[in-house]
Amino acid sequence: MLAGKAFVAVDRELATAATGPTWLKDERIAQCVIETLRFGQEPLHLYDLHAWVLMSNHVHILIEPNTELPRITRRLKSFSAKQANEILGRTGERFWQDESFDRWVRNQREFG
Repeated sequence: MLAGKAFVAVDRELATAATGPTWLKDERIAQCVIETLRFGQEPLHLYDLHAWVLMSNHVHILIEPNTELPRITRRLKSFSAKQANEILGRTGERFWQDESFDRWVRNQREFG
């Protein structure tokens, strides 16, 4: 339960962040991230995508992975960052933070 509380605290802080990029407010970038999430499911079969939420500065996904999480994260971030940076007219700049926060759903109650 402690990890869940920590996640909620960090998420609340991110959601109310007054500084930093909020690129996902741009409909074109949000759409590119959504398309990337769907592409990771079909045709790549990296995971089964159950749910997703785009915030202004981060994304939540609920997946059943079919491969290692670092591979999934790397593919999603790489592909969406390239497209987002093209939209923003940026080249060679980091779009996503290096780290990510993952949490395993342990039972049906947590899943629902």
